[in-house]
Amino acid sequence: VVPTPASLGFERAAIDGVCAEELSEEEEEEYEEEDDDAEDADFAQEVGDTVRRALSGGAVQRKDAVDNLALEINSLKFAQVRTFADCVLAVVPALLEDVAAATSVKAKVAALRQVLERWACLLPRFVQSKADERALVTAVVDACRTHDSLVEVFAHILKGLYDREDDVLGEEAILGWADETEGAKAGSLEDRLLKQAEGLLTFLREADEEEDDDDDDDDDE
Repeated sequence: VVPTPASLGFERAAIDGVCAEELSEEEEEEYEEEDDDAEDADFAQEVGDTVRRALSGGAVQRKDAVDNLALEINSLKFAQVRTFADCVLAVVPALLEDVAAATSVKAKVAALRQVLERWACLLPRFVQSKADERALVTAVVDACRTHDSLVEVFAHILKGLYDREDDVLGEEAILGWADETEGAKAGSLEDRLLKQAEGLLTFLREADEEEDDDDDDDDDE
């Protein structure tokens, strides 16, 4: 007979060799957070591997490649009860790996253009809300955290997504990230990204102000 926690006199199950009864509420929360982090990492790995397979080999040349990739990612999403934002956070870093591998800024920009032309139409399938747009910016930042070589083309990535006709990324999400990141520690990744994107942020803020002025003029009429 295999002994169980109950047969040994424990009222609750053991967690990783520690009886749950012996854990404080704080410790239980830590265990749960660790489990959630592990599940997040597993999901990101599965989706990332799926994207990498699609980007490699003959799949790139197939007209239905984006549809098939979206279907595979959605299957993982539903199977693991994930959100659209979770998918965005997993997809974007994998899409940008080839860009990160390029050896110069010029080569990175060229690689980025190719990725956006071929695969960016995948993103609107998963960017369904303002929260998902914020996740898209976070995903680009995460990719820069993993691949430091992307920092020098951070603004190009955001601008490339912003310029898309499908409105996958609006200025509100980009400027919101900048506002939240302002005051970052000097030399930190966030500080470097803010400096790298300074021109883009100025452009977006000025465009936003002009739009507000136009709205005020319309109200006066």
